[in-house]
Amino acid sequence: MSHFLLASRTKKTFEYSFDFIPGENSVSGEVAFRFSENKGILPKNDLSGKPVVVDMKKLDDLASAQNKLKTAGSPTGGRSGVYYRMPGKAEIKVMNGLNLMAVSRATVAQFGTVANLPVSLMDGSYKISFHPGTGAIKSILKD
Repeated sequence: MSHFLLASRTKKTFEYSFDFIPGENSVSGEVAFRFSENKGILPKNDLSGKPVVVDMKKLDDLASAQNKLKTAGSPTGGRSGVYYRMPGKAEIKVMNGLNLMAVSRATVAQFGTVANLPVSLMDGSYKISFHPGTGAIKSILKD
C-alpha cells in the first residue's frame, strides 16, 4: 500500500500605488509605506513594518536655467497675464532600509518654475494648450 502526500502552492500578485506629493524642495528620508515579511504592505504609520523611504533630489541646474528664462521673458515683472509651470526634474530613489530598490529621473511639477506667457501671445491669434498634470505648455499654434 502506497501513500502519497499532495502539496499545493499558491502564488498571488498584488499591485499597490501610492500618491507622493512633494513640496517645492528636495525630500530626504520620507516614509512612503512600510513592509512586513508577515503582513506585506502596511501604511506608513504602522510601526510593525520596516520603512520604505523616498528621496527626491531637485536637479538645480534645470531650475537655475528656468529662472533665467523666466526673468528674461517677463517684461511686466510677472505681475499679470496667464501663468504656466515649467516642470523641473528630480532624481528619485526608493530604499528599504539601506538597500536601494529603485532609482530614476522624473519630471516633477513642484520642482519647476512658474512663469507668465508673453503679452504678444495673448492677442487672440494663438491657441495654447497646457499639460493638465504639470501645467507646462503643450503646444502653441498660430491661427
